[in-house]
Amino acid sequence: MQVLHSHESCSDFIHDFLNLIRTDMLVVELPHHAESRAPGRGGVEEVWRKLRRYCKKMDASPDYCITPTPFR
Repeated sequence: MQVLHSHESCSDFIHDFLNLIRTDMLVVELPHHAESRAPGRGGVEEVWRKLRRYCKKMDASPDYCITPTPFR
């Protein structure tokens, strides 16, 4: 992931999306094993809220999606 964050074309949106994958990626939960979800992982509602927030940022500022801001 660090390679992607450091890529010269990586935008703020891509940083946010990579961080979402790293920290909140969904873990499949079977109804009878809901207590086994990995601690700290987001549920569907949390991931959906974050993705909606990213979309609002894109609407407010297209640069969020297209301007490169690689990590150094």
